[in-house]
Amino acid sequence: MKAKVLAFRGPTNAGSGGLSVAFSSHIQAVSSQADGFGMAVKQMLIGWEAYAEAHRKRYGSGIGEDGVLGDHWERIGLELIGLLNGETGGLDCGSIDGNIREMLRAEGFSGEE
Repeated sequence: MKAKVLAFRGPTNAGSGGLSVAFSSHIQAVSSQADGFGMAVKQMLIGWEAYAEAHRKRYGSGIGEDGVLGDHWERIGLELIGLLNGETGGLDCGSIDGNIREMLRAEGFSGEE
């Protein structure tokens, strides 16, 4: 599974035709296997997204429709946004913030605290 939550949302090309610094840094962080904050944040994000996918496969409905688990999944997503204010190992936090909020809205949540 390719994690949608880790997708880059900004311009990928710099004015000179090369890759933008933000895009290069983000791609390096996403593909890195180094331990540390970046790996920890990446694993939490992937797990959060995977949980929603597993729910959809098992129950045939989105996690936002689950009256028990949905609210917890939403809160985890919002708390992950908060963690983006700390060390992230070069991940593009603006992209990830937008991706989390988009995923929350797709499940019927506001995406806002």
